[in-house]
Amino acid sequence: MFAKLLKHEWKATWGILGMLSLCALGAGVVGAVMLRLLIDAAETNQNNPLNAISPSVLMFVLLGLMVYSVGGSILLYFRFYKNKFTDEGYLTFTLPAKSWEIFLASLVNILIWSVIIGLVVCVSVGLILVLGLGNLVKNIFPADAWQQLLESVDGEVILNLAMNAVNAVSNVVVIMACITLGAVAAKKHKLLAAVGIYYGASTVRNTVSTIVMASTMESAQTFGEVMTVSSVSNGIIGVLLGVGGFFLSVYLMDHKLNLP
Repeated sequence: MFAKLLKHEWKATWGILGMLSLCALGAGVVGAVMLRLLIDAAETNQNNPLNAISPSVLMFVLLGLMVYSVGGSILLYFRFYKNKFTDEGYLTFTLPAKSWEIFLASLVNILIWSVIIGLVVCVSVGLILVLGLGNLVKNIFPADAWQQLLESVDGEVILNLAMNAVNAVSNVVVIMACITLGAVAAKKHKLLAAVGIYYGASTVRNTVSTIVMASTMESAQTFGEVMTVSSVSNGIIGVLLGVGGFFLSVYLMDHKLNLP
């Protein structure tokens, strides 16, 4: 049943998000052209009518990529809220599926699209830099710099990256848990309540992380040790919050759900 739920979640979101992703990639190409025009104009001192609008278009392209990144996430979370805690919830929770399957299907779909959105933004920015800068990109990002970057990857770097990935997944679960709690606890303005709950949870989490980092700095001998211990601590906190948020959401869906 989980596979069917995930397939349904994907079908409900791939249309609009797929179109937005294509638009974001197209915006990357447009941004590359505008940047190329600006560089050519600076090198040749030619007057091109497009040079007057190139800076504005490039700025709107970058702004559009930001809107795509944030807006895509908002659409995914709003889909979770609408499908579970509005009139659609009556149909959702009549399906022969357990609450943890319903929650997990939405979680996996959000994670998949979050990765896709991140990749699309990276590819679009890469297009702007590579196609827009042309040969200049070799001077700004020389080949030996990439080699040095790869050679600098060690166990600590991999550990930090892994902990950041754990925190990213945990943050998604926490947001979904806050939406669930807001929908259950508030009679009106459920989304506003969810935002307030998330703000409170984030404040507590950041406070605990700051305390951990402050205590670590007293015993650590290098900056790398501070970052590693802090990253691991945040990862542990993230795991605890993620697991707690998951089981809290499932419990509320099973026992406290109050659909309009």
